This record gives sequence, C-alpha cells and structure tokens, in this order.
Amino acid sequence: MLNLTAALFTSGGGKIRKVKNALQHRTAVSLLSIFTTCIVIFLMTGALYFRNEVTITDDGNTYKIFTTQTTAEDILREQGLSLTGLDYYSFNEGTGTGRANMSLEITRSHGETETATNDIRPLGRIELSEKEVISVNLSSVAYLGIEAAVSVTSYAERVEINSIPFDTISEPSNHVAIGTTKVVVEGVEGIERVSVVDTIKDGEVIATEIITREVLSQPVTEELQTGLAFSEPYSKREFPEIELVDGVPVNYEFMLSGKSTAYTAGPTCQTASGRPLVVGSVAVDPKKIPYGSLVYIVTQCGEIVYGAAVASDTGGFIHNTDVIVDVYMGLTDDNLTHAINWGLRQVDVYVISTGIY
Repeated sequence: MLNLTAALFTSGGGKIRKVKNALQHRTAVSLLSIFTTCIVIFLMTGALYFRNEVTITDDGNTYKIFTTQTTAEDILREQGLSLTGLDYYSFNEGTGTGRANMSLEITRSHGETETATNDIRPLGRIELSEKEVISVNLSSVAYLGIEAAVSVTSYAERVEINSIPFDTISEPSNHVAIGTTKVVVEGVEGIERVSVVDTIKDGEVIATEIITREVLSQPVTEELQTGLAFSEPYSKREFPEIELVDGVPVNYEFMLSGKSTAYTAGPTCQTASGRPLVVGSVAVDPKKIPYGSLVYIVTQCGEIVYGAAVASDTGGFIHNTDVIVDVYMGLTDDNLTHAINWGLRQVDVYVISTGIY
C-alpha cells in the first residue's frame, strides 16, 4: 500500500515538472516574439520617420515618393528619371529631419535640342562655341528661373602708330630777360609702332594687351632758358663766373659808374691789346680797367643791357672826356644804326675780374 502511494506521488511530481517546463518555454517564446515585434515596429516607424517625402512634378504629372536620398541628382537616379535636350529642373530641399515639403519639378523640352541663340537663355544642356562664355558653371545644379547670360568673346589684332612725348629741361640764362623763357631747342615727339590685341566682349573692347613696341624715331628733348638779365643783352659772350641775381652780378671786384658810348669798325680793324675784336669787346682806360678784365655792363635805367665783355681796346676818349667805356657793336656795315641808337648812356660797369682774359 505504501509503495503504491509513493509510486503515485512520484509519478505526479514528474507530470508537474513537465507542465512547468512547458509553461516556461512558452513564456520565453512569447517574450521573444513580443521583443522582435517591437524591434520591427521601431525599425519601420523609424525608417518612415527618417525618410524624406518628396513631391515630384514631371512635365505636369505630380506624385509623392519616400526616399532616403537628399540631392536632386540622387533622387533622379533612384527614380530612373533622366534629362534630355533642354530639359531642366528645380529642386526644393525642404527642412528638418525627415524633410517636409521637398519638391522636384522637371520641365521637359519635348525634343528641342538646338542651342539657344539669345543672349539670355535658361540654364540646361547648353552648347557653347569656343568664343562664348557663360556666366554660371554649367556643371552646377539647374534651378527653375535661373538665367545664364551667354557672352561672345573675340580677339582682334591691330597696329597703332603713336607719338612718344618729349622731355623738357630748363636752365637759367644770363642772355634772357627776367620773366621770359627762350626756346633753345624745339622739342619733337618721337614715333612708335605698337601691335596690340583687343579682347572684345559682346562688341565692346574690355581689355587691350600690347604685344610688340617698335620705336621708329626717338623724341628730341626741348631745351629752355629762363631769364636772369634785366633785358636781353646785346653781347652774347658766355662766362660761367658771372652769376646774376635780379639782373646784376653777385660777385665782382669793383664797380664804376659813368658815361658810355658805342662804336663800330671795319673787318680789318684790330684792338689796342691785340685781342680779337668781337661783339663783347669794349674800349676802356687801361689805367682804370686793365686789359683782359671781365666786365658786365648795364645801363642805370636797366632797360638796356650790353652784358658780358672783355676790356680789349682803348681810344682817344680817355684823354678829354668823362666816358668810362666804349662798347663795340660790330661791323660798321651791319651795326652802325645800333651804335647810333646806343648814343651816350649812363652805365654801371661791374668788374668781375681784372686782367685774366
């Protein structure tokens, strides 16, 4: 009896364990199924959330798609859409995660493939000649409404004959009156041949490049003299040691004031000192102004200037007149009138140096 009871107990305990194990297995399977379902739902809802909704309008036909693509090119490629001829598109990228309001609008050219000839044409598949330049990058995305200005650039060679300006130099001169300028050498422009290339854009020259430059003739420098004397002197002899300020010498040994006369002579006449008889030779009393002395003679009124001279001659005037200098005006045949016009004048004789010429 006891053995039978034990057997029955033992047999019932085994059944209980089997039922318990079955329940545990079923529970684990259910939990795994629920977990898997949650994962799938999460992935599906997440994928939907992170996908982009795009409204596509293709030549008037509008429909919506969902995609993970974010650029117009990728969307076109994914949907198997291609552009031909002068087709172009506009693209709105939308905003935010899972971008809303994304749109792609395609405008079809319906087989039109010829290159537009207007200056302004919509950006598409444009063919440009080697002389044409477009204002935007043809490889960039084409947007609806964008216009690209196409300009024609060409190059033209030409030759110019140009003048070369001359320089001007100016020097002070004892031979020119104060306040006046004398042209010693006329300035002459040079000439050059220049080869240039013009860059022409839409009929307008926008740049010029010099290719070669050839000088055909050199310019001649203009030489001027500005005046330092009271008036233009009669004698044109030049002595660098005479420096004039306000019409009179700055440096001199002494100065005599008195009367002056003028004379002329024949071509064979000589001076008392043996020095050449030229305009710029004067007769003096050698006891007062030694022969060879450099002098500068100005009338006291300042209106007439004999100028620089060398004491080279003398005359009878030194014995019975108060004349201190007799100025030589040149050959009689040509200059007698000048001597008469000089007449008798009050002068200042500046002796720059004595006996050195």
